[in-house]
Amino acid sequence: MGAILSCAGSIIGSCAASCACAACSKMCGCKCLSDAKCAHYLYVMIITLGGALSLALRYGAVDLNVGFDIGINGISTCHRTNTTSCDGFAYSICSSDNCKGYWAVYRVSFTMAVFFGLMMLFTCCKTKSAAQLHLGFWIAKILVLAAAFGGTLFMPNDVFGVYAWVARFISPIFTFFMLTMFIDFGYNTNALFIEKDEQEDVFFGCPNGGNTYKIFLLLLTLGLYTGSWVGTGYMYANFPGGGDCTFNSLAITTNLVFGIVTSLIGMTKIAPHASIFVSALVTAYTTWMVASALSSFPLEQCNPSLANSGVWWLVLSCVIMVIAIAYIATQINRWTQSTTAIAGGGGVGKVNSDEVTVQVIDEGASSPDSEVEPQAFGFYHLLMFATSLYLAMLLTDWGVSHGDNTSDAQATRHNVGFASAWLKLAFTWACSTLYLWTLIAPRCCPDRDFGVELEPLCDD
Repeated sequence: MGAILSCAGSIIGSCAASCACAACSKMCGCKCLSDAKCAHYLYVMIITLGGALSLALRYGAVDLNVGFDIGINGISTCHRTNTTSCDGFAYSICSSDNCKGYWAVYRVSFTMAVFFGLMMLFTCCKTKSAAQLHLGFWIAKILVLAAAFGGTLFMPNDVFGVYAWVARFISPIFTFFMLTMFIDFGYNTNALFIEKDEQEDVFFGCPNGGNTYKIFLLLLTLGLYTGSWVGTGYMYANFPGGGDCTFNSLAITTNLVFGIVTSLIGMTKIAPHASIFVSALVTAYTTWMVASALSSFPLEQCNPSLANSGVWWLVLSCVIMVIAIAYIATQINRWTQSTTAIAGGGGVGKVNSDEVTVQVIDEGASSPDSEVEPQAFGFYHLLMFATSLYLAMLLTDWGVSHGDNTSDAQATRHNVGFASAWLKLAFTWACSTLYLWTLIAPRCCPDRDFGVELEPLCDD
């Protein structure tokens, strides 16, 4: 009787295991296709959650060191640290401090970089399979991400040391790309508002006489300039300059000069295509970046904001970083669509966010899965790959370890250090220089077609 029950139990167990494997296989093979906009938001969610997890692992004093303890009472899990150990036979996945702090951030970033790198390779050709892979298989993608992250726990830190150096070189290129996106956003917003006035579109439910959006742009411009000049005055008054603090006066003064020069050029015949709104937007952004650079300077005598360091500063900086990462990932979709439109002769901004359509063919029971139009998404995932590398630098102060000299501010403030301060200032100069070039490029290169009608600087 016992043998019969044992045989029956084995059969039932085998059937259950077979059903479970079949269900998992079916689940992983589910296409679960979404439209292009939904797919993009899901990829943004992956990047955002990766950034949030990285911040939690860096500042939460949580390491990934988990072992398995085999003792008298059977197998159990244990957490091994520098002061505690596992009894009996134990295997440690990640030893001591090697899986927390910067190393944990590198592991999360590496996981997303591998995922988007594979997606880039598999979707670089314009095929239906590439479109299906980009738009679907979300359960399988989640499992791949989880498996990749689990695999990083078994990898030595030397691998991530090399990865950090690769990210350190690629991230500045990606930052330059982001600055290009930002300036392009300003020009497009200005053109959009003017177009709405020309079409007399309704302004938030109010009738538009043809100048409503222009007035709104003017008020917004005044607000941006007011904030920029007030912020500049505040920095001059509160951040000392000279001596060891020459960085402060250099950053504030150069940004002020750039802001005045670009604004004046934008109001002259030198740049007839310029917009005072874009000049105000760039000036406000660079002023904010200068303030961020000054607050990252690690010398307390030069940076009075270090005295305000605390948990709420950490929470605020982490929230800002997560929002920034999400915004960067969101703007990638719009920029790649614009680039695709230019390549296809459609012009900037003429690509619908739902360009990739999912066509469901209703043929009853014989109808298989949804059909999609052939598309390539290699460039999109290349930018997501670069975002993953940029995240590793953004959340680790560009890979600069403060060692035993870490101050309270560096422990509770994000991006405090010489590297962060100088890199932020360099990006500020790069943004101002890039915008200045967009203003003077048609004059400097008159033989090239920039789509701008130039007038003589001097009247005859």
